[in-house]
Amino acid sequence: MTRRKILIVEDEVLVRCGLRSMVNWEKLGLDVIGDASNGKEALEIYEKEKPDIVMTDIKMPVMDGLELIEKIREQDQSTRIVLLTCYEEFSYLMRAMKLGVSDYILKLKMKPDEIEKAMEKVCKELEQKNPDSKNETKAVQDKSDLFGQYVFYHQINENTFREQLKKLDFQVSEKSYRICRMEIANYKEVCEKTKDEQGALIQFLIFNMTEEILGKYKNGELIRENEKNYLLLIEETEEDNQKTILKEIARVLREHIMAQVCWKISGVGRSWTELSDRYQECKKNETEKQKEDQKAQNLKQLSIEIYKAKEYIDQHLADKLTLNQVAEIVCLSPNYFSSMWKKEMQVGFVDYITEQRVEKAKELFATTDLRTHEVAELTGFGDDSYFSKIFRKVSGKNPGSFRKRNIL
Repeated sequence: MTRRKILIVEDEVLVRCGLRSMVNWEKLGLDVIGDASNGKEALEIYEKEKPDIVMTDIKMPVMDGLELIEKIREQDQSTRIVLLTCYEEFSYLMRAMKLGVSDYILKLKMKPDEIEKAMEKVCKELEQKNPDSKNETKAVQDKSDLFGQYVFYHQINENTFREQLKKLDFQVSEKSYRICRMEIANYKEVCEKTKDEQGALIQFLIFNMTEEILGKYKNGELIRENEKNYLLLIEETEEDNQKTILKEIARVLREHIMAQVCWKISGVGRSWTELSDRYQECKKNETEKQKEDQKAQNLKQLSIEIYKAKEYIDQHLADKLTLNQVAEIVCLSPNYFSSMWKKEMQVGFVDYITEQRVEKAKELFATTDLRTHEVAELTGFGDDSYFSKIFRKVSGKNPGSFRKRNIL
């Protein structure tokens, strides 16, 4: 491993000392050749030592981080720059991006593993002898352009798409994948809050944060469709939990840039030939947010009798439930209750109970280590074999397969 030199620039003494001590620089193949409390001191050290990497704060006295980066870029384009930043400094981060920044680390989230990931990334860039950090952005743009030509605009045929895809480091296999279409529902609001009218910073952050999450699962690729929509291609494998990935991405983007993320998910694709069909499919699917909104709206429109009946059923799924029993509880005749239920709920009484019991079973499989017969009892099915039969009919999977795929 080629050893590299790093310079730490931070005006707060405790943070500076913490950076030196909290990371095993030796293990990363890095030598800390010095630290500085402002850009002026850092520039003097830089000109003398010529470090490979400069980790710098943005706001500092005498000379701030942006001016320091400008001075460094006047002398050398190959030095890797990693920014230490805060949420409120996003406007500075956008300016720094234009000067060629490899990565950034949020101070409030600064942990040894976060720093190590950033260092591993820039060391890899140095090993590949990239002239500047735009190479990574260019690779991303190439993938987005390629998918745009093939999937969005149909400008190239499948053979050309396959030939071009081989030249890119694409992480998803065509044998089994899903397209998850991500929409930033409050895109204009995010632009205003981050003072990023052109959206360049937002795009940078979305790719950076999403790819960091995907790196843990090693089976996804993010493609830019337009300023507010992105396509996430995820391999459909037994080991990966799709919902966990999507929820984590939504949470991180919400926390960092206040983005409200909505997902539309396609069925499973088995070949790149199906890409366009899967894309059109996920565009038509309702988002999870839309489903929740519709569900809430439907509940508001229920009569008091049906609302009480639904509430009773949901709370007594483990018990024996009959139409006559529930009708009596809400003081309606069985025939009238049955007709009223189907009209308002848009599903039959028995079908609703079955669906809710299966959903409850899924929850128990995903969050507990209960055995199948125990889950069957807790969800009102009783008989183990009958439960397995109904579970497979409703969910498309047997209980054992579902547990392996969705256990937390």
